[in-house]
Amino acid sequence: MFSFNSLDHVENVALTIKEIKRITRPGGIFLLLLEVNHATTDCEPHRLTPKQVIESLKPEFICESLQVYKPVVDDMYQSICAAEKIPQPEDTKERGYMSARFVRQ
Repeated sequence: MFSFNSLDHVENVALTIKEIKRITRPGGIFLLLLEVNHATTDCEPHRLTPKQVIESLKPEFICESLQVYKPVVDDMYQSICAAEKIPQPEDTKERGYMSARFVRQ
């Protein structure tokens, strides 16, 4: 299962995460790309942090890998390819692009 650049666009993040938990089988993988710590807009009404997302997926999911990339251009995919990583990605308050791999317990 995956969510690429969409979780902060949904109407109800908690309900969406509940559904991700419901439909991902044990041992399944959830891949996430998400803009974090950004100002809210009409199209992106939720300001999410890496820590919030990781905590909301627990205890069903374990985060196996996590990176947050600096926005070197205003494009998620180009910024990820540039690979300028933000230190301590789980605790960052900087705007960036989160890339994470979760495994369902």
